[in-house]
Amino acid sequence: MLINRRGILLISFLLIALFLIMSPRLIDIINTRSANSKGEPSVIHEIELPHSSQIIYEKFNEGILQYWDGILYYHDMKGQQQWTIHLGVISPIIRTTNNNVYIMDNNKKQLIRLGKDGEVQYKVFLDKGVYNFSANDKQNVLLQLINEGGSYRKLLILNDEGKKTGEISIAEGEIMSFSIEDNDSKILLHTLNTANNRIEGNLLQYDRQGKLIKLDSLEDKLLLRYYTEGKGNLILVFEDGIRAIDNEGSIKWEVEAAGIKDAINEKEEYLAIYSNETQKSGIIYGKSQDRLNVIAQSGNSLSDSILKEKPSGMDTNKNELLYYSTRSLYIVNKKGQQIAEYKYNSDIEKAFLYQQQHVIVITKERLTFLKI
Repeated sequence: MLINRRGILLISFLLIALFLIMSPRLIDIINTRSANSKGEPSVIHEIELPHSSQIIYEKFNEGILQYWDGILYYHDMKGQQQWTIHLGVISPIIRTTNNNVYIMDNNKKQLIRLGKDGEVQYKVFLDKGVYNFSANDKQNVLLQLINEGGSYRKLLILNDEGKKTGEISIAEGEIMSFSIEDNDSKILLHTLNTANNRIEGNLLQYDRQGKLIKLDSLEDKLLLRYYTEGKGNLILVFEDGIRAIDNEGSIKWEVEAAGIKDAINEKEEYLAIYSNETQKSGIIYGKSQDRLNVIAQSGNSLSDSILKEKPSGMDTNKNELLYYSTRSLYIVNKKGQQIAEYKYNSDIEKAFLYQQQHVIVITKERLTFLKI
């Protein structure tokens, strides 16, 4: 009888071990529950997903938009569905501002604007398709049109009612990026010209009618990002540093930083810079370091820290910053001090940070709402 009991216990142990090996998700749940008992990360809600590359996600206010099979869903940061709307758009381009969602339907050549509760504000039909577009918090929209021959050198400007106020055309070069600013609706256009066997970048400024106000030559410097801060100064992020210039073109401040890869701006608060710098001693190159530099809008450095892993993405809220790798989430404050770390057992595609350390994580299998 004792032998039988031991046999049963052995079989039970082997079955449990096999089940754990076959179920990484179960390990996630066990780890989460254990962590939660210590006041650490917990899963608030999860939404199982089909294996599809057609699902589109966008951060919106204190939640997330999910476009899937013709329907737009909005979930808050705790995973509660707040509203849905059926749009039936195939492969839409979606952009968001503080209180509005814009959906471009290139099959119908139609731009749709939704309010914060999913209500339709307008539907505007265009003469041409749209390659890309941008919008600001004053509901002005800038659309990069698809012209004959595959050219993308023309932009259309719309006001808050979806009516045309102007247009912009460039004669040479390619449009790399563009934006329409919140404070004065100034339009910024970054172009790159490769004529005469040389690369030359330009930053152009226009008003809402499409009139050129200013042109700044960037020469051969590679511009990664640009932002307008609260005082109206323009912050330019290059591969080798950050520069702030005023409306007259004078440099207000400048910071050198080698190997900049990406930057993210928290409005009126700070700029977070991710860089990968290779240490050099004489002619010998050493190990590279992934660094995070947090810079105030005044140009003062708030922190400069070494990251634990190479980030695949970043997100911010007012006081904290999230960076994540394929299997890890890290939250740090503006001083670069780590607040939380969370290991994941699925490949992270995207992650977004919200107030009170709520995080939404997107994988191929599920949409997970965490409290870290």
